[in-house]
Amino acid sequence: MSEGCHPRSADAIVSTNTLKTATLFEATLQMAALAANASPGTRQMLKSFAQHLGQAFQLLDDLSDSSGDTGKDVNQDSGKSTLVAILGPAAVRQRLQEHLRRADAHLTEACGSTAVTRGFINDWFDKQLAMFG
Repeated sequence: MSEGCHPRSADAIVSTNTLKTATLFEATLQMAALAANASPGTRQMLKSFAQHLGQAFQLLDDLSDSSGDTGKDVNQDSGKSTLVAILGPAAVRQRLQEHLRRADAHLTEACGSTAVTRGFINDWFDKQLAMFG
C-alpha cells in the first residue's frame, strides 16, 4: 500500500480501497448474516453491497480531502495517489454515485425495498457530498 517512488494505478488504488474499507464492511455484514441464518444468496448480496459501499466511502473520503468542513484533516492526501488525483473530482463523483446505485440494488435484493438502512445511507452520503459542493 506504500506510495513508493511511482504513482499507483487506478486499479491499485481500487484494490487498496477494498482492503481498507470494503473488507471491514463485508466482515461485519457477514457476521450479522450468519447470526441471522441468512441464506447463501442473501449473504452474497450483502457481500456485494459491502464492496460497493466500501468503495463509495473511500471515494467520498478522497473527495473530502480538500474541504475543512468534513472533520478530516485538510490535504491529508496531498502527494498521495488517489482516484481524485488521477481522474479528477467529477469522474470520482460519478464513480461514487455508481457504487451507491449498485450498493442500493444489492441491499434491496438482500433486504427488500423498505429497508430503513437504504434511506439512511443515501441521506448520509447526500449530506456529506453537499458539504463540499
